[in-house]
Amino acid sequence: MRSAWFAVALAVSGAPAAAEAFTVQVPEGWVDLSRGAPAANFEGLRPVIAAQVRSGQYVALAYDFAHEDDGFTENLNATIQSGAERVTGRSIAALTRELPAIAARNTPSVALRVLESSVVLVGGVHRARLLTEVTVNGSIVRQAVFLIPGAGQSLVLTYSSSPQEFARYLPTFDTSAAATVGAVEPPEPEGPWKGILQKTLIGGVIGALGGLLQTLFRRAKS
Repeated sequence: MRSAWFAVALAVSGAPAAAEAFTVQVPEGWVDLSRGAPAANFEGLRPVIAAQVRSGQYVALAYDFAHEDDGFTENLNATIQSGAERVTGRSIAALTRELPAIAARNTPSVALRVLESSVVLVGGVHRARLLTEVTVNGSIVRQAVFLIPGAGQSLVLTYSSSPQEFARYLPTFDTSAAATVGAVEPPEPEGPWKGILQKTLIGGVIGALGGLLQTLFRRAKS
C-alpha cells in the first residue's frame, strides 16, 4: 500500500520562471495514472483505460484496481478550469438547482441528481462539496465533487464509486480532497468575475461525465 502524490503545475502567463501548483493526495493503495506517475503504473492497462489516460482530458487520474469486486472501479479524476471565485452558500445553492438540467443538455445519456451540497472551510479557503448520483445507460454511480479555488484557476476533483460502496469510500474521498495543497481564497466576486464559480464547477463535472463513466462501465462489463 502506498500514498502517491502528484503536483499539477500551472504556468503563469508572462512569468516563465513562476508557477502555481495544486498538490493532491491519491488515496492510499490506489494506482496513480496521472502525469509523471511511475511507468510501471501504466503497464497492462485495458485499452479503454489507456485511452482515457492518453486523452489528456484530466490533469490527474487514479483508480482503486484492488477492489473491483463490486463491478465498478472506484476512481479519482481532476481537471483544471480557468478563473476562480469565492465559494459561497448562495452560489452553491444556485448551482445545485441548475446542474441537473445543464448536465442533461450537455450529455443526454447522463442523468445527474444532486444529493447534497455544502461549503467546507479548509485552511482558510472555502471549497464546494457536492454529492451526486449519476445514471449512465441504466447504471448508477455516486460521486463526491470538490471545487477548490486557486490563484486564478480552480481545481475540480471528482471521486466516483458504486452506490453500495459510496458510504465506505466517502471518508477517503473527503480526506484526499482536504489534503489538497495550493488552494487560495479569492477576493469577493465583482465585475467580470461574477459567474465564474458556476461555469468552473459545471465544466469540471461535465468533463468528468463526458466519457469516463461510460468507459468504466464498459470496463466492468467486459
